[in-house]
Parts: sequence; C-alpha cells; structure tokens
Amino acid sequence: MKKAASILSFLFCLVGSLFAQEQLELQGKVTDGNNGSIKNITITIKGKEETIQTNDVGSYRTTIPEGKQVVKFSAPGYASKTIIIEVVDNTQLDVQLDKIQNSKSSRL
Repeated sequence: MKKAASILSFLFCLVGSLFAQEQLELQGKVTDGNNGSIKNITITIKGKEETIQTNDVGSYRTTIPEGKQVVKFSAPGYASKTIIIEVVDNTQLDVQLDKIQNSKSSRL
C-alpha cells in the first residue's frame, strides 16, 4: 500500500510539472524621444499581480511565463504604451515613450 501511494504521489508531481509554464526573463530599457533613459516607469504584465519599475538608468528585469503576454508601460507625463509579445525564450523588450505635451494656451 505504501508503495502504491508513493508511486501515485510521484505521478501527480510529474504531471503537475508538465503543465507548469516555464518562467522566462523579460528585460529591457525605456527611453524618451531623445533616447534618454526614463526612470520610475511602471511596467504591468496582464495576469501578474506585481508591477515593476525602471531603475535610475531606465532598465527593468522580471520573470514571466512563456506564451502571449500583454505588457503595459506607463508614467505621469508620458503616453502609456501597451505591447503584446509572444515569449518563447528570454526576451529583450526596449520601449520608447512619448512625452505628453502640455496644452496650456498663453494669453496675450
């Protein structure tokens, strides 16, 4: 009986690992229109509870499951950008964000 329970336990672990998605690395750099790095950009990956931010040189790094992913880059003062990627290996995703122009009109 113990042997059968051990074999069943092993098989459940084996089957579970077959269906688990491999975690891959997503990294990149966020820049502005002048190729200057932008820090503190929030990066959200659909279905992943945590968000990450770019560091002082505009770089970021995280792990994501393989397959189709929706990645959103946003920060105050910049137009948000959403990118859909197919992740099959460790991926480099560099993004350029456009600064939002103020629409204040001046009075003469």
